[in-house]
Amino acid sequence: RLAAQRSLQTTPTTNLQVRLSTLGESDPNLNTYITNLNGLAASTSFASLFGDSSTVSQTSQPTIASKNFVDSALSALYVTNRLGSSMTLLPAFDPEILAYQVNVSSAATTMVYATARSTMAYPPTLTGGSESPAEYTLTAVWPDYKVISVEVVAMDMSTTTYNLQVSFEGVDCATSCHNGTCDRLTGSCECDADYYGSSCLAYCPGTDEPCSGYGSCSVTENSCVCDDTFAGDDCTARTCPTCSNNGTCVEGTQSVNSTWGCSCQDGFYGETCDKLLCPSNCSNAGTCNFYTGVCSCFPGYDGDDCSEEPETLISISSCIQLHLVWGIKGYSEANHSEPVFEPDFNMTRNESQNWLIQVHKELRANSALRVRSDQDAFFEVFLAEKGSSSFPNSDEFIGWIQEFFDYPAQKNHVSSYGGDVGFTTGAYEGDLIYIRSRIRIDLSQSLAAAELEDDYEAWKAAIEEINTRAPTGMKMLMASENWSMVDLELGIMRSTILAMSLAISVSLASVFVFTGNIILALLTIFSTALVICLLSGFLLSWLGWELGAVQAIGLTTFVGMGVDYALHLSHGFHVAENMERDRKTITALERIGGAIFLAGLTTAGSMVFLFPCKIVFFYQLGVMLISNTIISVFYSFFFLAPLLMVLGPTGHWGDVLYPFKMLLAKVSKADSPASNREEASEESIKSPTARVAPIDEENPQSAASPAVQENSSAATPAPASDGVAGLLPLPAGWVRLWDDQLSCFVYRNEAKGLVSATHPSQQDDDTSFHV
Repeated sequence: RLAAQRSLQTTPTTNLQVRLSTLGESDPNLNTYITNLNGLAASTSFASLFGDSSTVSQTSQPTIASKNFVDSALSALYVTNRLGSSMTLLPAFDPEILAYQVNVSSAATTMVYATARSTMAYPPTLTGGSESPAEYTLTAVWPDYKVISVEVVAMDMSTTTYNLQVSFEGVDCATSCHNGTCDRLTGSCECDADYYGSSCLAYCPGTDEPCSGYGSCSVTENSCVCDDTFAGDDCTARTCPTCSNNGTCVEGTQSVNSTWGCSCQDGFYGETCDKLLCPSNCSNAGTCNFYTGVCSCFPGYDGDDCSEEPETLISISSCIQLHLVWGIKGYSEANHSEPVFEPDFNMTRNESQNWLIQVHKELRANSALRVRSDQDAFFEVFLAEKGSSSFPNSDEFIGWIQEFFDYPAQKNHVSSYGGDVGFTTGAYEGDLIYIRSRIRIDLSQSLAAAELEDDYEAWKAAIEEINTRAPTGMKMLMASENWSMVDLELGIMRSTILAMSLAISVSLASVFVFTGNIILALLTIFSTALVICLLSGFLLSWLGWELGAVQAIGLTTFVGMGVDYALHLSHGFHVAENMERDRKTITALERIGGAIFLAGLTTAGSMVFLFPCKIVFFYQLGVMLISNTIISVFYSFFFLAPLLMVLGPTGHWGDVLYPFKMLLAKVSKADSPASNREEASEESIKSPTARVAPIDEENPQSAASPAVQENSSAATPAPASDGVAGLLPLPAGWVRLWDDQLSCFVYRNEAKGLVSATHPSQQDDDTSFHV
C-alpha cells in the first residue's frame, strides 16, 4: 500500500494522510510489532517514498483490538414500572436469547434499561432512537402489547437486535361506571355523553360544554348548578333572580342574551340588591364596605362620606401678615408717617387686658377669617411663659412687660417681639403707649386682588364690628401691606371701569353729534368697545401684565383714540347719501379708507421709538399705543365696514333730527308762494307716476306742463320763480321736468330709460348722480 502511494509524488499536495489497519491477537511478538509501528514514520525507507522535501508525522497511536472489537451482545436487559419495580422477563435474560415478553403492572408507563457487554461497542439504541434508559407509554392492555427493539453495534459495525413484547395488565376502576365504561388503561370511567363524575352519575347536558356555559356541573348534586336568572337541566331556561332587601324582579325574554335582574330599593344595589350604597360613594376618598354601607376613609380624610379633606396650609412665610394695633387711632393729615395716639389707651386696666384676650379668641374662632393657629401674638407667648390665662393686676403689668423684654437676658424676645410694644421713653420704660399683635392668615401673598377681595372685605367688616363693642381707648387699627395693595388694585380696577364707561359714553355722544344718526353711533361705539376688549385681553392675558396705573390710563384714553378711525369711516358712510348700504360703504372706503390707513400707519410708526426705552412706563406705553392702533384700524376695515354693509342705516333710518327737519320744511313751505300747488286733487296725489312737463331751457318760466299719463286731466304749470333761475346745463340725452306733486325738478334720459330726482353730474358719466 505504501509503495502504491509513490505515484502521488508527481501530483503536488500539501497534506497526505495514510491509514494503516491491523488486527492482532495472542501474538507473542505484539509489543515488538507496536514498537515498529511507532517508529515507522521516522524511518528513512518510509520517508523516501515521498521525497526528501516531505515531512512525515504520526497523528495517533496504534490500537490493538481484542475480541471485544467484534462483540455486539448485551450484558444486561431489564424493565421497570412507574414505581421503579423491576418486571419479570420471560424467559430470563440471556445474552444469546434475542426475544422476551414482559407484563407491566401499576400503570401504563415503563422504563427499559440495556447495557452492552463489550466496552468497545456503541451505546445500545432503543425504539424511537433513544439511548438507554428510555421511557414508553403503553396504549393498550393485555393481550395487546408493544414491541420495543434494542440494537447493539460492535466496533467492527456488526449488530445484534433484541426484541421485547411489553404488555400492560390493566387497572380496574375504583367505582362502578353507571353511565359509562371503565378504561382499564387509566383505571377511570369513560362517561357517556352529558354524564360526568368519577362514577358517571352527574347529568349535566349542554351545547358544546356542560350546562351550556351558564352554570357548573356539580358531582354532589349530580346535576347542573345554574347561574342567577338561568334554570333547567341545561341552564338555558330564564327565571327571576332572588332579589334581596325588598327588591323586585325585572323580567326579560327567554333568550339567553336577554337581561333579567332586580329593581333595588333606595340605598341598595347589585344584581340581587344585596349590597349597600355608601354615602356619596365615599367621595372617592375611601373604600366602601358594600355589606355594611360604611366608608373606610383614606389617611387624612374623615367623615361619614370621607368628604372632610385634610387641612392644607400655605407656607407661613408666604401667608399674608396683619398688624392689629391698640393705642394708635390714625395718622396725621399733615404727615401720614406720624401716628396719632389714642389718649384714653391704658393697658393697666383689667377691662383693657381682658378685651385684648377676648378679641384674639374671637378672631381665631371665626373660620372665615382664616387665622393661622401656628403663630402666636407676643402677649400669647407672654402669658404662656408665665403659665397664666390672664394678665396680672395693674400694679404688676408694666413690670411683667419689662421683665419679658429684659435685655440681654431675654434677647430672643427683643429680637422677635421688640417692636410690638411702645413706651414713651424707649428701652421699655415710661408709659406704655401702644401694643401691636402680628397674626398671619392662611392666604398667599401672591393671590390677585380680585381673589382676595372677599377676604379683605370680611376682615374690614370684622374689625368694624369688634370696634363697636370695644371699651374706651381699646379700638384697634388694622394695617397690612398686602391689604393696602389689594385696596389699591381694586380702586384702580373700579376707576378704570368707571373711566372707560364715561369715555365710551362721551365717544357715543360725539359720534352722534357728528353723524346725527343714533344707529350709526351705536355701531361705531360697538366696534370701539370690541377693540378695547381685545386690547385688554392681549395686555393682561397674552402679555401677562398686571392692571396697574399705566394700563388703567392707557385703556381709558385709548377709547378716544380707538373711536377716531371708526368715526371717520362712519361719517364717510353717512355723507354718501341716496345709495344702498354696500354702495355707501364702498364709497366711504374709497374716499376715506386711504386716510384712515395712513393715519394708523403714522401713529404706529411714531411709537416705534418707545420700544428701546429702559423706563418701563414708556416701553409699555409704546406697546399699548401700537397695539391699539393696529387693532382699531383692523376692526374699522374688517369688522365695522362689513357691519355697515349689513346693518348700516339708509334713508332717514336712525336720523333723530329728521322729524324736526320735516316740520321746519313744512312750516317754510306753508309760507312759500308755491303753496297753492299743494291743492292738487287727491286723485292726482295717489297716481303712481308723477306728472311731469318739459322745461324750456330758454324760458323756463313759461313752460307748459302737459300731462304725461293719458289719465291726466290738467297740465301743471312750472313754478313762477323758485328754483328756475340759474339752472345748470344738462348732459346730452337728458331732459329736465317739473313734478307738481313733489314740487321739484326731475330728470329723464329717454334713450336709457332712467329717471332721477337728482341732478346728473357733468363731470362723471351720464348715469352717475351727485346730490
